[in-house]
Amino acid sequence: MTDFLSLMAVRPGLWKSLHFFAGFRMLNTNLFLIYKTLPRLSI
Repeated sequence: MTDFLSLMAVRPGLWKSLHFFAGFRMLNTNLFLIYKTLPRLSI
């Protein structure tokens, strides 16, 4: 874990891309859940 943190400290660009990817995945999951629950709400 310490090696991972030091790597993140050395490469802020990698950390930013990782953070962006995590946020993008969370957004995709939320959209997918909303898309799955929409038909139930409309009925």
